Amino acid sequence: MLGYRSEQVLLEIGTAPAEKLAIVLRESALDLQEAVIQANPFRNGPLQFSQTVDVLDRAYMESMQAVTFAAALEKLPGLTTINTGVGISKPVIRGLSFNRIMINDRGIKQEGQQWGADHGLEIDPFDVERVEVIKGPGSLIYGSDGMAGVINLLPAAHPEKGTVRGDVISSFRTNNDMWSTSAGIEGREGDWVFRGRLTFQDYADYRIPTDRFTYAGFVLPIFDGRLKNTAGRERHFSISNGIVKQWGESTLTVSRFHQLAGIFPGAVGIPNSFNLQHRGGNRNISLPQQDNTHWKVLHNTRIQLGKNWLEVDLGYQRNMREENSPHMCMGRHLLRRVIWL
Repeated sequence: MLGYRSEQVLLEIGTAPAEKLAIVLRESALDLQEAVIQANPFRNGPLQFSQTVDVLDRAYMESMQAVTFAAALEKLPGLTTINTGVGISKPVIRGLSFNRIMINDRGIKQEGQQWGADHGLEIDPFDVERVEVIKGPGSLIYGSDGMAGVINLLPAAHPEKGTVRGDVISSFRTNNDMWSTSAGIEGREGDWVFRGRLTFQDYADYRIPTDRFTYAGFVLPIFDGRLKNTAGRERHFSISNGIVKQWGESTLTVSRFHQLAGIFPGAVGIPNSFNLQHRGGNRNISLPQQDNTHWKVLHNTRIQLGKNWLEVDLGYQRNMREENSPHMCMGRHLLRRVIWL
């Protein structure tokens, strides 16, 4: 009987009449042994999860020529994006997004994209060297936000001693007259390494091959074949300095992401023919709009200790987001967070 100890009784079957048999069981508290979940691939071997890992390099990112970092990953199987306008997007892995996906930049969780659908991933697409996309549950290693998957942004390998090199990337898109230019430089002098990048992006209202659309049963016009107020402007930079020694390495990275992006009036509220008419040029950024500035200061140190090593990742993020509409401020969020991992 559940909750009682088992009892064994020896019975002798004879010719005598059967006697009444009473068996009294003693109560027993059933204690289960502790369950230990270990997620150490060095001790237990590779983790057996339903995970698919894709590793992307800089050549892949450049070949996508995407406006946003999330859009550059959209070609991967099982990965899509949530888009608001042209320059605002966030990743979706196997149908899950927001705080079901973790994005790590050099070991620090990227904050700011896990709330509203219009909170894009504020990462410069030209400032990504290597990407590791884990599709599948990664909560045991990365925390509860890795339920659907994890996107790790990894730094590039250090250049060789005595080298300095730079690059300039420029592209143009005809559907929204987008100009994007990004210039980077990196080098190494002895044990000192440095890296920097500056990115500019400007785009006009988006062209579409139609002159009308249907909203809530009403047929509304599209003037001049362009979606009003889908223009935007972006200015990003990052600077990284560090040292590489026999005992390990230590780097400090400072970056700033700034975006001013218009939002099509039909995406928020109730559109009408009046507020869909263009006023000004195609590059005019009117209301509603987003004005986002994301600062990050990251410090990464790895110290070799014989056959082991010690990793220290420190990060500070300051996310300032303004969402403005013609009638009222849709929201303003200020995030200050210091993360120790």
